[in-house]
Amino acid sequence: MAHDDSDPLVGIGKGALGAAVKAGRLRNRWPQRWLAFQAGVSQTTISRLENGRLTGIRWQTLARIVGVIQLGRGFRLPDDWDWAIHPDERRRT
Repeated sequence: MAHDDSDPLVGIGKGALGAAVKAGRLRNRWPQRWLAFQAGVSQTTISRLENGRLTGIRWQTLARIVGVIQLGRGFRLPDDWDWAIHPDERRRT
């Protein structure tokens, strides 16, 4: 059996991986942008992964995303978390 997108098992696997990543991210109460920043990938990568639409991801990249989620158990975002991602867009109070 082929191991590409025409293989139904690949679709099932992508869906399961995406659901697991999303569940871990939501358990930590993180937006996609924060997980992406910590893992060194784009927010689009996280979105596509969570929705089972990501193709061509490297094993190391996937492992890094999962590693961030595992290390983040119990971690909560600082109030100014978005400044850490976009220092030029610091919120003014």
